[in-house]
Amino acid sequence: MNNTPIVKLLSNCPLCNSNNSFPIKHERNFFPDNAHDECRSFNSTWVTLMKCKVCTFRYTQEIPTSKTFFKNRYDNAWFDPDHEIKHIRKSEIIDDIFKNFNLKKSNSKNKLLDVGSFSGKLLYLAEKEGYEPYGVEVNPKLAKYCNEKLNYKVWCSEFQELDLPADFFNFITIIDVLEHLIEPKKVLQNLYNCLSVEGYLYIKVPNAPMQIIKQNIANLLKISDQGVFATFGHINHFNVKSLSEVLVGNGFKVESIRMSRSEKWQGERKFSNIRNILRDCYYIASNLVFKFTKIPIGLNLIIVAKK
Repeated sequence: MNNTPIVKLLSNCPLCNSNNSFPIKHERNFFPDNAHDECRSFNSTWVTLMKCKVCTFRYTQEIPTSKTFFKNRYDNAWFDPDHEIKHIRKSEIIDDIFKNFNLKKSNSKNKLLDVGSFSGKLLYLAEKEGYEPYGVEVNPKLAKYCNEKLNYKVWCSEFQELDLPADFFNFITIIDVLEHLIEPKKVLQNLYNCLSVEGYLYIKVPNAPMQIIKQNIANLLKISDQGVFATFGHINHFNVKSLSEVLVGNGFKVESIRMSRSEKWQGERKFSNIRNILRDCYYIASNLVFKFTKIPIGLNLIIVAKK
């Protein structure tokens, strides 16, 4: 690659705008051979994880300036959309969403927006539960699949660039997405604006402190040589404090905070079954610890907030 990739360096915390942050970790980018050329141009460049002293948010200091980078980063051209409908990896997480929302929905207005709707599994199940499904998906192939094959209204856009109707959606889900989006505070402001009065927001994100510990252990034991934030995948790293504070600061009322299940491994292999059992045990234990001590040791967080 002859062109040197250009990044901007964030000088202020993207959540609280404080300029009081410090570096806590460095990682080197490495994109695989099947990644887009624009992404692979960043190979062997370094990226820095910063931590804000005020709100404790962790964030990637370097952000690619190209307007096409993140679209190419998540092009998923190889992915078969039909596969997601059959896959169980997020099934228990989706079940938890409807277990929570079904207690709150009215008899008439139940418009649900899924941000990062991918190929529409959550939308498909939402319709079966009596919701009117809508989605936002950055990938044109997957958005087209939802619009044309599943017949759902899905906007193909980066969420920050989308002008959605105000006070329109009664329920919004953003599952394993917020950690990927630039300008996370702006994203939450836009979510607030398009959520109806008395509407509910369901967020799932990785729990940054525990994810960093997990990856450090995996690196030490040589189980994995990957990083937590290299390749500009997770550019936002939340914990309970930073996420709950930014929600309240943008007008939301936090209704509940708890640890979330991890995605299921699917397959007949004995190793996959053992791994799923271990994950379930850790999920149960982490919620018990959080319930009685308020110490968040889970790998993932769920926050339900109300407008």
